[in-house]
Amino acid sequence: MDQGYTQGSTEYLALMKSFHKGCSVEECGLVISKEFDYLGTSPDRIFSCACHGKRLVEVKCPYTLVDSSRTINSLDFLNEDENGHLTLKEHGNTYYDQIQGQMGITGIFKCDLVVYDGHKVVVIDVEFNSDYWLKLAADVNKFYLKFVYRQLTSGEENQNSASTCRKEVQIAVSAKTEHYPCGKCGILLAENVIDNSEASINCECECKCGQWFHWRCVNFSPDPELESEPPWFCPKCVRNCDIVL
Repeated sequence: MDQGYTQGSTEYLALMKSFHKGCSVEECGLVISKEFDYLGTSPDRIFSCACHGKRLVEVKCPYTLVDSSRTINSLDFLNEDENGHLTLKEHGNTYYDQIQGQMGITGIFKCDLVVYDGHKVVVIDVEFNSDYWLKLAADVNKFYLKFVYRQLTSGEENQNSASTCRKEVQIAVSAKTEHYPCGKCGILLAENVIDNSEASINCECECKCGQWFHWRCVNFSPDPELESEPPWFCPKCVRNCDIVL
């Protein structure tokens, strides 16, 4: 498969040179997300040209096509329309998740899926789906906070470094998207809310923990008789900080 991968990449570049000017393909190694600094990805290649800029390249050499009469258009992760045009399936497709994640993390919002069957390459254009990526990122963030972060912060010896790590994560999340994850459920908070079902509140403790929560997750509701709400503190700060309620 390594040989197939190399040959597929070579044939891809040769094909692209016939349609683009000033082409180059480079390896990029590990790329860390500027928004979520605990997420990284390693795209196969980055393609550049003078006429269209950069795009990611993901090369697949399916084992099911090796020494087989099967063709690329029969692969179960692809759709074929009545004109023979191939597209990548979206729902329930790990390749789609992988590529959307790569585009979201790298900030390069186009990708060529290159499928090589040992004889020829087929190039399938994959566009960035921002709504899908935000949902995917929210699910990953929820998993991170529920399992990875919780494991990192277990034990007294890790508390200080974990607190710093959590604040850095919050800053990274908010730096570009201006979204925070809810401190309880881990889902990214909506920037513009239509009703109170998605409303959120931030902790105003002097420790500057930076925590935000859905109203529903902390059973918060504003008092309609007050002109302005008093400072609100998250459950952790109420327990651990010198707060007089």
